[in-house]
Amino acid sequence: MGKGTIDQRYQLKETSTKNYPQRTEKNVRNSDGTAIFTISPNITGGSKKTAELAAKHDKPWIHLHRGGYEEPERLLR
Repeated sequence: MGKGTIDQRYQLKETSTKNYPQRTEKNVRNSDGTAIFTISPNITGGSKKTAELAAKHDKPWIHLHRGGYEEPERLLR
């Protein structure tokens, strides 16, 4: 397996678009849930859009940030 190659066992497929907002929406829509990790307690930019897309598609999501939750593993269940 070469540098930058993803092992076939993960069965990933490259999206047909180079438009990252479309790729993000497809990833959110096809996921079981989304975890958003930030340093700041505020969600901004692309992370905010990801949270909005998760809500739009009725998908669970969680925002974890430095200094935030004491028991993130409990929240991720």
